[in-house]
Parts: sequence; structure tokens; C-alpha cells
Amino acid sequence: MRQEHVPTFLLPLVIALEIGAGIALLIGWRTMIVAGLLSGFCIATAIVFHRNFAERVERTQFVKDLALAGGLAFVAAQAMM
Repeated sequence: MRQEHVPTFLLPLVIALEIGAGIALLIGWRTMIVAGLLSGFCIATAIVFHRNFAERVERTQFVKDLALAGGLAFVAAQAMM
């Protein structure tokens, strides 16, 4: 996070989001909201951390994050129905 100039005080919040939202999604609690939050988080992660498209690994990580965001958006949309 420091390398990308993201404030380090956000690290505990990121950890709490990933663990808390993952558990909430696993047990089906507030699925639409949680999946939407995680989808947005995946998009933000792709944009902030995987911008160097000159490196193949970074491109792969960027596309992976977008794929996860799409899957989570689908879960959120299905929860609405």
C-alpha cells in the first residue's frame, strides 16, 4: 500500500472488509449489499494496484480483479430477485 501511496491507516479497514464481508457472503447475510461492496472493492483494487499494463503479471491481476468484480456484481444482482 505504501508503494502505491495509499495511506497505511486503511490497512485494518481493508482487512476487516475482506474478512467480514467474506464471512457475511458465506453465510448469506445481506448478500446484495456485501457482494456490491466487494465488487466495488475489487474494481478499486484493480485501478489502484494493477495499472502497469507493460508487465504481463499486472495485466493478469487487473483482469482477475475485474472478473471477480463481475462475478460479485452478478451475485448482488441475483440477490435482488
